[in-house]
Amino acid sequence: AVLLLLAVLAGSAAAVGIYREDVNGDGEMNIVDVVALLVIGRADPGDPRADFNGDAAWTAGDVTALLNNIRQEIMTPVTAAAT
Repeated sequence: AVLLLLAVLAGSAAAVGIYREDVNGDGEMNIVDVVALLVIGRADPGDPRADFNGDAAWTAGDVTALLNNIRQEIMTPVTAAAT
């Protein structure tokens, strides 16, 4: 569990995904991105990456929105302004 947490943190700090749903920047959208969002939000609720749903606050709603996008295979391209 600790190694997974370290991998998530390293991935989220090292890269930005092509899609907003790729929170940890590993090129895939899956449960690891949800864990990364949880870790980022708990570590720094003010981190802009933690506000996935755009309501200006990190909450369970951000995690739910990410899970729904992944489940529905919605991929939102990251633009230069969003990074």
